Amino acid sequence: MDLLPRLLELAAGQTARLLNISDLAAPFQRAKATIRDFTTLLEQIFLLEELQPWHSNRLSRLVKTPKVHLGDAGLACAPLGLDGAALWKDKPMLGQILETFMYQELRRQGDWNEIPTRFFITSELG
Repeated sequence: MDLLPRLLELAAGQTARLLNISDLAAPFQRAKATIRDFTTLLEQIFLLEELQPWHSNRLSRLVKTPKVHLGDAGLACAPLGLDGAALWKDKPMLGQILETFMYQELRRQGDWNEIPTRFFITSELG
């Protein structure tokens, strides 16, 4: 079964976008719950990460849509066959890859902080 590598490729195309399980599930003709289980697996092995939305009300935060980021910008480019020249021609994808790169770098820097650091998206930026 090649579902997992194909799902990772689709997720790479959605990096730095709002997570849409329906879009990820459509090509596989599988239940959204099944695809959600696979995205959870990809998160557990650090290939995908959901960036939760910020809202001052914790309950509101739970119902808002998170963004999805691949664990590494290079990992996002590889399954899509993108190199520097291809990214330069595809500005929207370049923006997504750059956002993923910046988020992952900031997150890594935050891990060095003595005070736990959490990141969120906001409606103004997200």
